[in-house]
Amino acid sequence: SSAAVGSGAACTASEASAECQRRLQRAKAEVSRAFKSDNFRNARTARREGLAAGMALKALQGASGGLANAVEKLRKDQEAAVGREDYVRAAELKDAVALLSAMCGAALTPESSAECQR
Repeated sequence: SSAAVGSGAACTASEASAECQRRLQRAKAEVSRAFKSDNFRNARTARREGLAAGMALKALQGASGGLANAVEKLRKDQEAAVGREDYVRAAELKDAVALLSAMCGAALTPESSAECQR
């Protein structure tokens, strides 16, 4: 696990994007390694982690207001998925929200979100 997670180190949107890129690359490598060794449980876990990182990265790239706006967009998409009864997609979006929240949880409170919008 990266030092950025839970420490608030990946506070800016650009830092969070870089961390998501690293996680996505690690997940792809782990999926490949796990499949080659017939460890399908690890492959599934790595695929899910990679999917969360990819969704978080896409939300960050599309969010003009930074990290807090990216999380808010993911949450709205999650609510919409639940409304459509697309629970697999809702779970994937929940993972992406959790990933970004863990990177900079303090930045996602209303009082401190401006600090991490840089």
